[in-house]
Amino acid sequence: MTTPVRIKTFRADSLQVAYEQIRSEFGPDASVLETKPIKRGFFGKSLFEVTASTKVAERLGAKADEISDSVPKPNEVVEVGTDQSIAFSPEAEQTVAGPSDEKRREPKNRMEPVSVSHFQGNTNAKLDRISQQVSQEMLGAGLEVSIVEQWMMAARATCDSAVFRDAWSLRSEILTWVRDFVHCAPPLDLDSRSPLRIALIGPTGAGKTTTIAKLAATLSMDSQGKVGILQLDPKNLGLCRSLAGYQELMGWEFEVVTKLDEIAGALERLQVCDRILVDTPGCSPSDRGSLEWLEQSLNMACPTSTLLVVPSTCNSHTFQRYELSFGGFGPDSMVLTKLDESGGLGPLFSCLQNSSIPVSFLTNGQHVPSDLIPATNARLAQHVFSFTS
Repeated sequence: MTTPVRIKTFRADSLQVAYEQIRSEFGPDASVLETKPIKRGFFGKSLFEVTASTKVAERLGAKADEISDSVPKPNEVVEVGTDQSIAFSPEAEQTVAGPSDEKRREPKNRMEPVSVSHFQGNTNAKLDRISQQVSQEMLGAGLEVSIVEQWMMAARATCDSAVFRDAWSLRSEILTWVRDFVHCAPPLDLDSRSPLRIALIGPTGAGKTTTIAKLAATLSMDSQGKVGILQLDPKNLGLCRSLAGYQELMGWEFEVVTKLDEIAGALERLQVCDRILVDTPGCSPSDRGSLEWLEQSLNMACPTSTLLVVPSTCNSHTFQRYELSFGGFGPDSMVLTKLDESGGLGPLFSCLQNSSIPVSFLTNGQHVPSDLIPATNARLAQHVFSFTS
């Protein structure tokens, strides 16, 4: 009499914990069917989800048609022993049997005990070489060691020979995972008839003014409405030269205010515009005075959307300071600037993964407007690793 096979999905913070849960409930001979990284909620912490089953039941001397439904199919993953996993495939069966072992090759409808040593040698050497190469690329892109280790373990746990066919295949597999861990905002609704008023906030030197020019040019070309720019200038530094040049070229309406009580009048003069962009002054996260002025000005400007501009050249600690300081203003999304200077988003991946603010745009140069790129999960994943699939 055969014992029914049980299948269950386990979730844990790491693969090691998940495997311990599987061994505790199913025993050391459990079969791992699928392993994949997941998120808890939309912006939640990353987890690993492992689907496993009890050992395929077999009865000594049973007929082939009685147990054929319990035999591993091609590419089904079965855990051997307690720590090693292999993928069953027609090619693997021939390798295990060996050219002179006809007796082991005959019973194709029944699982036989398999020694892990049969799968060592050249196959493991190739797997290790590919893993090492891609791991070094990920570390070189600035990803944290713990993230690299977890994803390499997850890749090995899939036991899919296609993943480790070559370095390109492994990169492609990991890129598909990263796309599920980064968060992008939906594109701007340029066809909406409602007035669009977008404020850009962020630290000094983040590239807000250049981003304003790129966004204004994009709106001018992609919509029929007139574009206006409201520049908040509490230090009375005067009109930005670069914006002034584009203003004459593109025909934008322009207002500069230095005091809070001037904002209402400037917005009234810009009522002829369907699209208004608000250029706010840069603020240091530790400058309470500037942050208070920014809060008051945004309350008077009443933007329909607020974008947080963050330079991709900052480190993870600085990124978290920006998010904490400017997050109180309720930004809808984030613009990551200066990708051409940072070389990639690898060092910020854990921040982007855990951030509650999705990414709407990327900028990678000074050209207006071509260097303003709408963010997608695929583009973010490519910039995380600094290589494409």
